Amino acid sequence: LLDPLRGSLLLAKIEQALERGAIVAGSSAGAMVMGPWMRFREWRQALGIAGVVTLPHHERHDPDQVAKDLADGAPSGVPVLGVDGKTACLGGPKTWEVLGPGHVTAYQDGHWRRYSAGETLTLDPAPEDQQ
Repeated sequence: LLDPLRGSLLLAKIEQALERGAIVAGSSAGAMVMGPWMRFREWRQALGIAGVVTLPHHERHDPDQVAKDLADGAPSGVPVLGVDGKTACLGGPKTWEVLGPGHVTAYQDGHWRRYSAGETLTLDPAPEDQQ
């Protein structure tokens, strides 16, 4: 999904809509490509629409192991959200709300915390988002 979107007319239209105040949401790979970075086999620069990295289908993963893996190879300073299936995390760039039956696990600076539906999480934005 990343390669066809990069430089496309669709991406230009999405960016124009965001400048006018639109809200954009993605699911699974659609959420992954919106961050500044994404990990699919390896770390790659993504579209940079959202200031967080999204790890979809996160209910399948052990947060302690993910935190270790992120500490060993993720781009530094970028918040990471592990989002369970059938769950959403809406907001940004700093404040996000969890919706749905699963959890969202927030990773930053080697630490993690799990959030449930109705909870709000606050993250430090990625360095390029701080101005």
